[in-house]
Amino acid sequence: MHLEENNIEWNRLLHLSNLDLNFGDLQDCLGNLTQLAAKLAGTEISLVNIIDSYTQWSVASHGLDLKQMPREETVCQYTILEEKGEFEIPDMSDDSRFKGNFYVKSDPFLKYYYGIALKSNTGVNLGALCVLDKNSKQLDHCQKKMLHLIAIEVVDRLQVWIQVKDLRNRMEILERSKRKITQDLGQHIGGIVGIARMIEKNIERQDYDNLPWLASLLRKDSMSIREIPEQSIHGAVEGQALAENRFSCESFSEALFKLYNPQAEDKQIELSISVSPEAKKLSILKSPLLAITGNLISHSIVSTPANGKISLQIDARQPYEGEKTLEIILSDSSAGIDPHEAKSILDGKVKSILGTDSENLFGYGLSLVKHLTDYANGSFVIDSKPGNCSVYTIKLPV
Repeated sequence: MHLEENNIEWNRLLHLSNLDLNFGDLQDCLGNLTQLAAKLAGTEISLVNIIDSYTQWSVASHGLDLKQMPREETVCQYTILEEKGEFEIPDMSDDSRFKGNFYVKSDPFLKYYYGIALKSNTGVNLGALCVLDKNSKQLDHCQKKMLHLIAIEVVDRLQVWIQVKDLRNRMEILERSKRKITQDLGQHIGGIVGIARMIEKNIERQDYDNLPWLASLLRKDSMSIREIPEQSIHGAVEGQALAENRFSCESFSEALFKLYNPQAEDKQIELSISVSPEAKKLSILKSPLLAITGNLISHSIVSTPANGKISLQIDARQPYEGEKTLEIILSDSSAGIDPHEAKSILDGKVKSILGTDSENLFGYGLSLVKHLTDYANGSFVIDSKPGNCSVYTIKLPV
């Protein structure tokens, strides 16, 4: 792969990881657009696919119940590399690149493909909108033009979906702030009223000795009222932001298994994920942990041969006084990594690693793991020998 292509793909993957998309929540947002695309093209199937380093995630679909598949088996991986931003194959059964794929030589016996790259407002290809059919065909200029407009609408809706999600979080923050301000104001006003009554009683008894002290308390309480809105909003923002971006280690492990076990099963690999009792008690940050661990698991699935095993252990350590550390250890039965390649990755160099069948030409998973771990102030260790198993250890501050 050329250096320029290398840089484009690396920047694309970084941009995609920063979007922090939830691949399971987009069908309602985009499903009607896939239906419209299929109707317009006269095809049975239409998909919206997001493509990361290892996987094509079908986030919206019409005519085919597909959630994910290995990137190296997809047609859309070619679409996002096309300068024109589109890719058409009249008959995949006559194309040496695709005729051996399961969806061509067996059910659903697909032949026709037309895909359009989903380009973000920064010029990054996130994935593709595609239409597929069991019959060989070609689309006319008008149909293709309309599909390009639908692809633009897909990207616009993705951007709106992200913004709406952020807006909802902000609205929840404001609601929490309003409740906190009301509560704090009530407490301070109650204190002011109490001090005022004490002043009245002292005046009635002509006891003026405590009046300066009471007046000072009254002034301090009155001044503190000015700070309540800012303090409450700041505290609510921090608290809500942390709450929105956290989940338990147990739910984290369940999410990982749900997302990546289908890929492992497809390659007849046994994937196991365990959480220690100490880690189960922890609340951890979602981002960038999901991207870090997901890329690590995906890399192992690609690198491990059929009938192999992948084991992921999630633990919590506190070797010294102070902050706990989340420890993620993944071991697999892959052929291992050359020590020079491992050192290059750990030195921060972007490396693409091929899979067990020379699959996954854009296997930047380990480089992404290193980059994202460094960004999170964590550490990443590779213990791998060619011809032997690989063990990867990630440590992150909780």
